[in-house]
Amino acid sequence: MGCVRVCVLKSGTEMVTGKRLVKRKRRVPNTRTREMDRSSPAAAFFRGVQSFISCTSLCNDHGVLECYEGLYVFILSLYHLRSNMRFDIITIFPGMFDSYINESIIKRAREKKLVDIHVHDLRSFTEDKHNKVDDRPFGGGPGMVLKAEPLARAIGSIPKKKKHIIVLFSAGGELFDAPRTRAWIKKYDQVIMIAGRYEGVDERIKKIFKIQEISIGPYVLTGGELPAMVVMDALSRHIPGVLGKEESLEEMRYGVGLPAYTRPEVFEYKRKKYRIPEELLSGNHALIEEWRKKRGTKK
Repeated sequence: MGCVRVCVLKSGTEMVTGKRLVKRKRRVPNTRTREMDRSSPAAAFFRGVQSFISCTSLCNDHGVLECYEGLYVFILSLYHLRSNMRFDIITIFPGMFDSYINESIIKRAREKKLVDIHVHDLRSFTEDKHNKVDDRPFGGGPGMVLKAEPLARAIGSIPKKKKHIIVLFSAGGELFDAPRTRAWIKKYDQVIMIAGRYEGVDERIKKIFKIQEISIGPYVLTGGELPAMVVMDALSRHIPGVLGKEESLEEMRYGVGLPAYTRPEVFEYKRKKYRIPEELLSGNHALIEEWRKKRGTKK
């Protein structure tokens, strides 16, 4: 059986192929890549193709059959070639999203052009001088109902991709869970979310647009803004490149709720010592893998 060698690109001027040390040719700066936005899908794809072709050429020259880095970058670039995930949120409190979309992982995902987030102020779609978005319900009763007119204008104004879904958050809607998350990220590239308030929305809006009612749990919230953030977060983390490494999706291997430990090895609190499980300190990868599988909740 033939021997398989691995080619791994380094950041310097040399690379290792098996036991050979090969000088890399000095690359001529590529003006095309420089002129493009380096975080754009086109630039990502172009860099991926360059990496794959370069590494494949070196592998062929030296009899190397596999080149992990070039292949990985190329496959990831194919994903970037597809349109990014777009989120549209219709709300009367757009300021609630400012800190969320401009911090941490979601902020980096936006900078990489992996997600595209648009927050629409429902009040800007009203036509009266008071920017009224709600009114009393017919038949009487407590509370107010979001009016159909501004909602219809808001939804109608949003550019829609071919694979989109319109969501209304409702305590009586279908549960948004892990299987639904995985299904949506494969099926849609745009999620339009209506963050309802008060006693709900005018029922007639559901007859104008194909709307799916979704709930994030068996409880009632004061509005749909928090559910919208939950859906954005759950979907975004399944997009390659958002978390940095696909391995960060621990639930894909072991399920949710996997126990995790970090330093120090022995933690003492109120004279009682708490230690790390011996399996995690063994250095035996097979044993660690077995320990995690036993404690995972993958379904």
